[in-house]
Amino acid sequence: MTPDDGILAAVAAAVGAEFGASTTAPPAPPAPPAPAAAAADPAEIADICMRANAPALIATLIREKATTEQATARANAVGQIRQMVADAGKVSKAVEANMADEMIAQGLSVEKARETLFAKLVAAQSPEITPHAPPAGQAKTSTLLADEMKRRHGIAA
Repeated sequence: MTPDDGILAAVAAAVGAEFGASTTAPPAPPAPPAPAAAAADPAEIADICMRANAPALIATLIREKATTEQATARANAVGQIRQMVADAGKVSKAVEANMADEMIAQGLSVEKARETLFAKLVAAQSPEITPHAPPAGQAKTSTLLADEMKRRHGIAA
């Protein structure tokens, strides 16, 4: 390359830039979109749901054309909700056995189901357990205990 060629290239680039022409290669065409994950085989979805004891979920997942991963995740969520309800039922009679089926039918996530169960358990807590101060006119329990101890040890109140 001669010095004249370098000058000519610089002038051509400057003139091209001045008139809006580009001296660089055109941009590459956009990449084709990634193929969507293929829907799982309906028999496979049925198998996944039956292992998770969620037969009602089969038709929904097939209609949604769920992948194997999606079907497994949803079936596992159903299992977790059923287990949480069973555990909560051991703690409180306010939690009924059919509560899991209701939450699953509503399409609640595991987190939403956990929040619902917690709210139900708190609402049904024992009435003698209260998080507030005693009513006006009643002494606090700690004050009553302290007075009783002073009386037993002969200390003036």
